[in-house]
Amino acid sequence: MVSGKNLGVDLGSTGGEWLFRQEGLVLGPVPGSRLVELLNAGQVDGRTEIAPMGSSQFKRLAEVDAFKVHYARAEARRRVDLAAAQERAQRARRRNILLAVIGVVALALAAGSAALARYLAVHGTFTDPDEAAFAITVDPPQITLARAPTSEELIEYPGLSRTPVRAPKAGASNTTARPVQDKSARTVAAAAARQSKLTSASDDPDGLQLGQIDQGAINAVVAARQKSLYPCFMAEAKRTPGLAERIPLEFVIGNTGRVSKLWIDNPRFKSGPLYDCLLHELQKWPFPANATSGASVSLSFNIGARK
Repeated sequence: MVSGKNLGVDLGSTGGEWLFRQEGLVLGPVPGSRLVELLNAGQVDGRTEIAPMGSSQFKRLAEVDAFKVHYARAEARRRVDLAAAQERAQRARRRNILLAVIGVVALALAAGSAALARYLAVHGTFTDPDEAAFAITVDPPQITLARAPTSEELIEYPGLSRTPVRAPKAGASNTTARPVQDKSARTVAAAAARQSKLTSASDDPDGLQLGQIDQGAINAVVAARQKSLYPCFMAEAKRTPGLAERIPLEFVIGNTGRVSKLWIDNPRFKSGPLYDCLLHELQKWPFPANATSGASVSLSFNIGARK
């Protein structure tokens, strides 16, 4: 047995001589200070069995009074080191994840840049040079009911059939022909005035006027599709250098919701490639059939070089 004096010595100075077991071997003797160094270095721990030199009774180091304080300090240091190691591992793991994400993004950007460079090499820039050189503006659409048959076709003279009234012969008296002409003129004027005021089928006593139209639906389609006509004007600008024109056009929506007729109110373009192109594109516009059939839509495009 080791004396109480030996157990209470200052292990920082002498600490006596100690034996310890490790991996089935009895090692030592070593000074107490050396045993503390091994404890701090982690080469021995609280479960290591030790005994004073000359004693055969081994105890765990954590149970020997002379080493309890050193063991508590070593355990506290070990826990701090373990927490620091775990924090370093977490930081390293987060750094590795971030680096992996950055690598993936970099690869995606590199692939996208290569694809963009290849596209630009083949197709050029995204800006159409013609569209950049010319300014195209469009006035708000004007929507009316489609024109009914001419007023002359609507006239029915009292007491006569619907056969057209023939002009008086050359030798006939002017006094007999004049009342008929005056009555015809008044009837035509009245029919034209009545026709200009119609807005719905209920306004026309003959039932010849087309029904109500949904102007909101028409405006929505025009706003969404009007730029599809720009290539037609660009093509015309190529055919006509220095083109600067106001090109009013009017089209009628048929019963199927598709454009059935087109007029261009510009003598230069009443027919030809521009007319054909515009009609072809307009016939692709999907108007609601039931709500827009019979509507007449007027659009006015202004084409000129950008300043």
